[in-house]
Amino acid sequence: MRRRSGFSAGLQSGIRKIGEALFHRGIAYLESGRLDEAIWDFTESLRRKEEVEAYYNRGMAWLEKRDVERALADAEVWTCGRL
Repeated sequence: MRRRSGFSAGLQSGIRKIGEALFHRGIAYLESGRLDEAIWDFTESLRRKEEVEAYYNRGMAWLEKRDVERALADAEVWTCGRL
């Protein structure tokens, strides 16, 4: 059983690292104006680990795309700290 537990912990760690990598790539995409790619990366990052910063940055991308409704939905999460 111990081996399985170690495997699960390693898997969770790997999933978090992928989420972090997606988050940072999303930042790069956002800064370069590649909004669709940024939104995808932030969304995938959130699937792996919910972080307020990902909601904030995805909301900024939605706002840049003039999708106010989606931007406000993400803003509600990061302003209220509702995770």
